[in-house]
Amino acid sequence: NTPTGRHWDIQFFDGDASNNRDLLKVVVVVKDASVKDVGLYRCVYMDQYERHFSDRVYLPTNDIVENQIVNKNSVAQNDTLIIVCDVKKFKAQDYPNFPYINWLTIEWMPAGTNDFVTMSTFSPFAYTDVYRTSS
Repeated sequence: NTPTGRHWDIQFFDGDASNNRDLLKVVVVVKDASVKDVGLYRCVYMDQYERHFSDRVYLPTNDIVENQIVNKNSVAQNDTLIIVCDVKKFKAQDYPNFPYINWLTIEWMPAGTNDFVTMSTFSPFAYTDVYRTSS
């Protein structure tokens, strides 16, 4: 769900196939952030059985909040916003207890909406050559 006409750089990082858990990462760099990027952000990963969600982080326009996923406390016109999703962003009870995860996703709920949309998903074990996707 990358907006048209915007400058988003999506990067994927992974480890070896047998133990990717701690090295798998999705990074979205929004080079021209604006009030359009205000909303909730979260990370999601899929293990063998279920989806796990990080804490949701609200990115406002002017207020200051503590967070781990985004690199800004607020966003202004033409700021660079960096969103990083890796397993270290999850609570200890949701940390994987096995050496790999099936996919890692960054989701965003734009301000004024009620549903999260997928910004980017990394699936290193997919059966096709196209395993890195940005929606």
